[in-house]
Amino acid sequence: MSKAFTPQEVIEKQSAIVTDWMIDYINRRLLAEWNGINAFIKREHVIEFLKNKGYDPKAFEENGGLKFEHVFAAAGWKVESDHSGWLFTVVKGK
Repeated sequence: MSKAFTPQEVIEKQSAIVTDWMIDYINRRLLAEWNGINAFIKREHVIEFLKNKGYDPKAFEENGGLKFEHVFAAAGWKVESDHSGWLFTVVKGK
């Protein structure tokens, strides 16, 4: 019999999908975009990065490769996203 995933199991399974090189790229963008308060990473920059690596951005996203918010949330970031990109701010107390 199947059982429903717990929230932690979902996070663990999604974390396994996000590649190390995507996390490295987001880390580099955070360094480049950090203004002392937050960092906004434009979706168009991530799409261009994927194309330069030879990936189809739409297929990459459909397979969960851009669901990296929880990885960075676990490291102390608040990550909000919309169609234009991701806004990273520091979570108070972390």
